[in-house]
Amino acid sequence: MRVSFEKRFTEITTWVERHPIAVDASIAIALALIDLVLGFTTDVRPHVNGTPDELDLVSATSVSCLTFRRQAPWSVFLLLTVNSTVITYAHGLHVGATTALVISLYTVAVRAKSPWACMVAALPPAALVVVMLFAERTGGDEFWPEALASVVPMSIATVALGRTVRRSRHQATRLAEALDRLSDLQRRLADEAVSRERLRIARELHDVIAGSLGVINTRSGVARLMCPKSDRHAKEALHVIETVSRNAVDEMRHLLGALRTGGPAATSRQPGLDDLPDLVTGARRSGLPVRLHETGERRPVAEAVGLAAYRIAQEALTNVFKHAGTVPTTVSLQHDTYGLHITIHNAVGEATTPHRSCGYGLAGMRERVMALGGSFHAEHTLDEGFVVHASLPANSRE
Repeated sequence: MRVSFEKRFTEITTWVERHPIAVDASIAIALALIDLVLGFTTDVRPHVNGTPDELDLVSATSVSCLTFRRQAPWSVFLLLTVNSTVITYAHGLHVGATTALVISLYTVAVRAKSPWACMVAALPPAALVVVMLFAERTGGDEFWPEALASVVPMSIATVALGRTVRRSRHQATRLAEALDRLSDLQRRLADEAVSRERLRIARELHDVIAGSLGVINTRSGVARLMCPKSDRHAKEALHVIETVSRNAVDEMRHLLGALRTGGPAATSRQPGLDDLPDLVTGARRSGLPVRLHETGERRPVAEAVGLAAYRIAQEALTNVFKHAGTVPTTVSLQHDTYGLHITIHNAVGEATTPHRSCGYGLAGMRERVMALGGSFHAEHTLDEGFVVHASLPANSRE
């Protein structure tokens, strides 16, 4: 019940904030009706004969200008001051007209930049008492203590309340601006920390990996040139090592550029589906009996999807070399309305050189596929081989 009440109260408050003119118009109509109703009541205003005259109608109409107190506070305040002064001199205090004047005084106190303007604005309500001193229809001396005890303190309290609200709003605005500046500072510090970490990672990658790949590329090229022409298989193997290491260095430079700038490097093209035949050809030159099988009508896919398919095939073929050796392998690429499905299947085998696996390859492939909204699984087959399968949507969510 409490939650429902708070929710309802919040909805009402939100509506009031979004429709200020409608709220002020409702208040103005209510005050005008009060004055008209009291025009028929002799008990409340004994100095009136019980019938509202033209002046009551003019006063009720003037009260309606309270609708625009937010748009023109000073104009509304001056108009209501004149209206209250005239109606007070003729009939005495009107509840609706006086209340409208107090509300407009509060608006002026909130909107006025100078406190002196508020002091000046408080003079007309206080002058109503002076007007009533010279009025013939005020009801005598017995009415003056009530008027003096109501109008003057109410004017002072209204101005004080308006200035307090103005200071509170000003402090809230300054606090919000300070919080925004603090948030911007935190964001800049976080961005600077990320940039420093990117530069540190880029330096480490350059020193540890890119440098080693450069040495491999250089040494393999020298070894290929020094290898006897009769040893054709060794020259082909060295050529593959040289080509692969050179491509790895180029891709590493691309990644380092992205890390240093905080975005993708525009100087290097990312591999995609069109590069899969070259990947398979390179693996075949390295001694892996692999073939590429593609079915279905090729459809346009997002660049991230093509890159993911290439990286999955690249990592899977590398795992075949490491864990199964040069065994028959098939790379299947199927296109349909969903997107594309890539499958890498290799027969049972045993690597010529033992490798310790930390499991990051399969985990990286799965994370790449899941980030694109696809599905991934890798498992041993019944013939003790291994299969890697990924389904990628044509349009990625990245």
